[in-house]
Amino acid sequence: MKDKRTETADCRISNIEYRSPEHLHSAVHHSIFCCSLEKILLLALLSCSPLFPGCATVPPSSRVVSPNAAIRQFENKLQQKFEAMHSVVVSFKPHWWWPAFRQVAMGYSIVNRPNRSCDVTCMSPLGMKLFSVSMTNGQTSGVFLLPAKGNPDTMIKSTGEAIFRAYFDMTPAPSAATTSRGHKTVFLQTYGNNKTRYTFSTVDSILLSKEYFEGKRRTMTITYDNYPAAGERSSLPGKMTLQDHRYGYRLEFMLREYRDVSN
Repeated sequence: MKDKRTETADCRISNIEYRSPEHLHSAVHHSIFCCSLEKILLLALLSCSPLFPGCATVPPSSRVVSPNAAIRQFENKLQQKFEAMHSVVVSFKPHWWWPAFRQVAMGYSIVNRPNRSCDVTCMSPLGMKLFSVSMTNGQTSGVFLLPAKGNPDTMIKSTGEAIFRAYFDMTPAPSAATTSRGHKTVFLQTYGNNKTRYTFSTVDSILLSKEYFEGKRRTMTITYDNYPAAGERSSLPGKMTLQDHRYGYRLEFMLREYRDVSN
């Protein structure tokens, strides 16, 4: 008496309708080939789907523009005069042996791009002033009350320089050399022994980062993230990160609210 598994096997073999062992062998090979072909076609379709980036391209809604067009579009959305409030994270580690210092604070900025001036104050949650800098035409003044590698005057100058660079000179000079890297364009601006490297997205027409070099040494990196939606007329990022590699500090500005005072 046959068990159920034998009857099932007999049923599957009977469906092949073979008349000899050679027919059975051929039918099995045909079944394996068809199964393998279906798997290959399925993998080919999946590999080109959005879930598999191997052969993915720019989404249909994205529009890649030329590097010069990306700069023009970005410039047209720059706020000229505004006030902004940020959550700020201040991080310090001047030396490898120095214990890390981290402070959460609130920051308030007043920026006037046509006059190339800005004032930034950063205070702890308890109301203690951590630093305050004022920059006008390259001249910096203020106070700095945080532990740091340099003396207070040096840190006022360095912090002022970092914040000034974060808010001003947002686009490279026309003479800057360009290099394309996928949907990003890198502009290298040289002046004497110093260089500034701008990285722009040619899909979203936004500035992603600025890097400053003295000779071959990178002295400062500024990154921009969390820009508003493409339809909004604003180029004010939701997050700025300023890192001074010379003095070992990092400032992260997370935008809470801003007011355009251009008019």
